Parts: sequence; structure tokens; C-alpha cells
Amino acid sequence: MINHELKCIFIHIIKTGGVSIATALNISEKQCHMSAGEIRKKVGEEIWNNYFKFTIIRNPWDKMVSSYHYNHHKWVPRGTAFEDYINMWGEGMQITRFPPQNSPYINEKLDFIGRFESLDDDFQAILKHLEQPERPLPRLNQSHRRNYREYYSTETRKVVEQKFATDIRLWRFEY
Repeated sequence: MINHELKCIFIHIIKTGGVSIATALNISEKQCHMSAGEIRKKVGEEIWNNYFKFTIIRNPWDKMVSSYHYNHHKWVPRGTAFEDYINMWGEGMQITRFPPQNSPYINEKLDFIGRFESLDDDFQAILKHLEQPERPLPRLNQSHRRNYREYYSTETRKVVEQKFATDIRLWRFEY
């Protein structure tokens, strides 16, 4: 969430490579999934106004495949098919402790919003802003799977489209 030495605040949205980023930037709170507003209250106005604030967002269809592979067995029975997982979520079942959408976390103005789809380049841009030397981003908590488009039916694609309508509109995500 915060590195005082680098004077940066990282808003860690779930399933966006956040553990890798926090590790690379020596941020001790590896899985602090708080909104920007909650972090602002916690750190105070002086730090908030003087630190570089950033986050990473992710295509919702890709994010939900990642969520399925990473933690579906924690919320639905092991072996639940992806289609059932998405449909259960669409009907209101909890699938994570945190909102999977990007928008609930970004309720304050940030200095930089990167994209998971261009994570390596965006991480280098973050390092440049922090006046840090370029280096590769470690890959931690990574799920190994097929391309997200291979998982969806027309129905499940629409479920994600409806649940992520705000994110899709704000950041122009496409399937």
C-alpha cells in the first residue's frame, strides 16, 4: 500500500499483479485491498497530497478467469465449472472478500492508472516516475491458464459485462 522511502501509494485492486508490484517496490502490505479513499483517510492529507498514487486495472473478462483459477474453490465447491462459477456470481453469490470490479477502489484522483494488459511497460513507467532503475517485474501468484476468451459462453460473457458495466464504460474495456 505505501512505501515512505519511495513516497508512493499503491492502490492494490485484486487480481491485477499487485503482490508482484508490492514485492518489487518493497511495500510490506502485500494484499491490502483498500479503496483510495480508505487509504487517504489512513495516511492523512499531507502524505496523500505529496506521494505518487497509482493502481493497475484489468480487463474484467480476463480478471474473472484469473479469479476462478486462483480462488473459486474457496467460495464454491471444488470442481465447479467456470460457467457455473460465473452464473452463481451473477445471481449474487459471494466469490471473494473484495469487490472484483476496479471502480470501487478508485474513488479518489490518482496520478497513474496502469493496465494489467501492459503491466511490464506500466511497471517501468512507475519505476521511472519514482526515479528507480528499470528492472523486470517478478511474477508472483500467477495462474496458468488458457486465453480468457476460451472460457466464455455468450451467457457468461454477458454476466461479466453487466457486473462490470461501470468499469467497461470508464476504461473502455473490450472483450
